[in-house]
Amino acid sequence: MTNDAVLAVWTDVASQGEVDFNDWYLKQHVPERVDVPGFLAGNRYSALAGRPRYFAWYPLRNVDVLTSPAYRTRLDNPTDWTRRVMPHFRATIRSGMAVRHRLGRGRGGVAATIQLTGHSEGADDLVAWLVGEALPRTVLMPCIVGAQVWELVPGAGGGATTEAQMRGTPDRLVERAILVEGGDAASVRSAVNSCLPPAALAGFGAEGRRGLYRLLYTL
Repeated sequence: MTNDAVLAVWTDVASQGEVDFNDWYLKQHVPERVDVPGFLAGNRYSALAGRPRYFAWYPLRNVDVLTSPAYRTRLDNPTDWTRRVMPHFRATIRSGMAVRHRLGRGRGGVAATIQLTGHSEGADDLVAWLVGEALPRTVLMPCIVGAQVWELVPGAGGGATTEAQMRGTPDRLVERAILVEGGDAASVRSAVNSCLPPAALAGFGAEGRRGLYRLLYTL
């Protein structure tokens, strides 16, 4: 099942609401999202290193799913449990993104993300390097099962919905992101450090906020 887009979400959570937040995410939120037509799966993680502490991504049939009536209805009609949890979100980054390039198959138990910013002038050269050199090297590293490059689609996040307003502060966006998946933390960390080092990204004018995450749940 091939997806052309993803919804990617990174967030922290207030400590007093964290237990409820995690239970809600696993038992209600991911299943609720995957039940929306066009959402193909849901994957949720917690941080081994880096921030924000939680990361989730949802493969989508296409980016139009994020502006569909079915999804908009869900965002504007949150459940009672969602209403209780949403105010505990902190520093949320939420972006509807096109899949620019993908290598490998399956999910890894550990994922690294790199949120890329500050590279507008060198964006084409950066993506060409990622697609032509960096990611092909990455997936050849031991225990790496896949890598992807995602690119922001402006206006695809859903806008000023009821759920977004309950989070208190506006969601931030990320221009591009890299996902690398593998079987264990040491292998993923080594692959990212070797094939996607900060100095190489800086050569294209890019800064990368890095996180290393373990898979909690996939549906």
